[in-house]
Amino acid sequence: MDEAFCRELQRLLDKQAIAELIYKYAEGIDRRDGELLATLFAPGCRLHYAADYDEPASTLIDNWRPGVSSPFLATHHHVGNIQIGFLGQEEARSVTYLHAVHRAQREGVIVDEMVRSRYLDRLVKLEGQWRFAERWIVYDWSRVAPSDKTNWWDIPGGSALSGKHGVADPAHGFLSGEKIPA
Repeated sequence: MDEAFCRELQRLLDKQAIAELIYKYAEGIDRRDGELLATLFAPGCRLHYAADYDEPASTLIDNWRPGVSSPFLATHHHVGNIQIGFLGQEEARSVTYLHAVHRAQREGVIVDEMVRSRYLDRLVKLEGQWRFAERWIVYDWSRVAPSDKTNWWDIPGGSALSGKHGVADPAHGFLSGEKIPA
């Protein structure tokens, strides 16, 4: 095969691996899956999420497991428009658009927080796997609105599969062939 073709093919494979890393982060956050999150970061990775949240990724992992107290009752992160630039074979940067919705309890009141933002990621390839080396969030728009604990699928009295934290989530293991829990 032509050497230029092989380099371009490797770039496409790397772009796909980076996109899947970004998708896994959203899944790990929404499912409060600390084990998954622990696989996504390079040693020493730092998260620059806000003036009052500039922490090592290890802090997020430790605080974002099922059972750890949090104001967030539920979160949903949707990512898209991923742009990737390479600075070498094992270093890249990405810009990813994000729409996140958080249901949170703030000072005794349940609110829905809607955020439009972008992740700016510095990425490194370690032992053949892409990892976050540093991450910033650039906030573009937000809205906070009063809410309650009602879910639309509970209103008619029926039941439906609903998202859970950690391995209790119906999608956990689904892609690898596990059955959906009843």
